[in-house]
Amino acid sequence: MWRKVFLLGAITALVSGCMTAEEQRAADEAKCRSYGFAKRNDAFAECMQRIDLDRSANARANLYDYWGRPYYPYSRYYYLNRANVADRAAEKGR
Repeated sequence: MWRKVFLLGAITALVSGCMTAEEQRAADEAKCRSYGFAKRNDAFAECMQRIDLDRSANARANLYDYWGRPYYPYSRYYYLNRANVADRAAEKGR
């Protein structure tokens, strides 16, 4: 019984955080309208484009760690070399 309740709660938590493409677009449009842009003009289109570019940049930034290396938290390389990161950064002059 408790497994079913836990599983249902876990699925509900996972699904509630997702947005469909239509919901994301509606949220972006609402944000641009809140900035004062009228729909169906160049300024509104530029606002939508900037929001999309910002989202893409954030997604790309999350793929790399502080030193610009790809971030794979479950890889063997990440855990074996984690202690030497400060040493390598000092050698590079950072």
